[in-house]
Amino acid sequence: MALDADGTVLAYVITSEDKPGVLHIALVGTRPEARGRGLARAVIARTLAAAATAGYASAELEVDAESLTGATRLYDALGFARDAVYGTYEKPVGRLV
Repeated sequence: MALDADGTVLAYVITSEDKPGVLHIALVGTRPEARGRGLARAVIARTLAAAATAGYASAELEVDAESLTGATRLYDALGFARDAVYGTYEKPVGRLV
């Protein structure tokens, strides 16, 4: 986490281990008022360094490839490589056909 002087969380990373030896980055967030300061990059980089120290071999995450937030540029800059592209389907549950 990145905190301000008062202890308010400005940016965070939440991880899990879905596959042995692979760190899964489940959530990355930055408060709107703290964006543009490199905090997401810093907390992800710190998380990756801690994962390496803990013995993880790799890290993975999912992101909307069409996101307008610039997340894909951030992950590219941190050395992540696009592995697969998935589609999401949705349907109202009130209709059968």
